Amino acid sequence: MPKSKYYIDNSRFEELIREFSSGNRENENELMEMFDLLMTNIMHGFKFAVDEDDAKQETFLLILKILKNFSSDKGSAFNYFTTAIMNN
Repeated sequence: MPKSKYYIDNSRFEELIREFSSGNRENENELMEMFDLLMTNIMHGFKFAVDEDDAKQETFLLILKILKNFSSDKGSAFNYFTTAIMNN
């Protein structure tokens, strides 16, 4: 779990993504909580005028579609998913 309830530990985030992508769902809840925190922080930080529940549902679907495309060789998970969420 992240050191703070407001920030994501990118190393742990990437570890959970690798586990999930390889079929290991043991820590799925922790990973989804991190995505939820990321989405919440982005929506509140940028003051997007959207229905939060609808936006999160759409974004979770997007994340599940693009999760397999993530590669830490191309950058951090935090940056990759922040960009995807912002563009959604």
